[in-house]
Amino acid sequence: MRARAVRALGLRAAPVLVALVLAALALGACTSEAPPPVDPAAVLERAATRIEGTKSYHYVLDFEGGAAPIALGLGMRHAEGVFAGTDHFDAAVLASAGPIDVRVGIRAVNGETWITNPLTGLWQRQPLTVAGLFDISSGVTALMRGATDLSVAGSETIEGVTVRRIDGALASERFHLMPGVPPGQQLRASAWVGVEDDLVRRLEVRGRGAPFAATPDAEGIVRVTLSRFDEPANVAPQTP
Repeated sequence: MRARAVRALGLRAAPVLVALVLAALALGACTSEAPPPVDPAAVLERAATRIEGTKSYHYVLDFEGGAAPIALGLGMRHAEGVFAGTDHFDAAVLASAGPIDVRVGIRAVNGETWITNPLTGLWQRQPLTVAGLFDISSGVTALMRGATDLSVAGSETIEGVTVRRIDGALASERFHLMPGVPPGQQLRASAWVGVEDDLVRRLEVRGRGAPFAATPDAEGIVRVTLSRFDEPANVAPQTP
């Protein structure tokens, strides 16, 4: 008799307990604050500041559809190397010489720039500057500080790092990665920035004509991928 009474009491109490738990959950949901929205402009400004404070990094520069003129009549379609300042960088370049693909090396040390001859493979001094080739440093920061109509496109993972993708627009006059971009064009740009460290891992810019595409009416992509931040960068001078 007593056991039946206890069971009956438990059955009557169960709905009450469930109601109390639900009420507590609802109260917690109402009192907890939602995280503030991500400000894409602030993310890009922090990323620009971080890259300015970085001593060196590895870069990969790709062209999907176009090429950028460099020297010796070559059009650069891919470059990869170490950037340790405007006077200290190197690049392994895939370029086009008319219908022929060639590979050349470019190296700058203490303001002197060298390039390998595509025919002999020997190094020769060339009157080039970073600004006349591909200015990764100021080009990246100008892109992040010059983009407008910004929006957060979500989160992704690049080489194990969680990044935010920021989309925006960029006037072609603010595109400083390389010279020769015609003015008056509205480019589409995206930046992938590390959530934890504010380091930019990738940049993509879409536009029409050179250097994005081979013809004025076609669209192409210039992509920059950055990694190995602040690793030792040994860029040694070359001799012919």
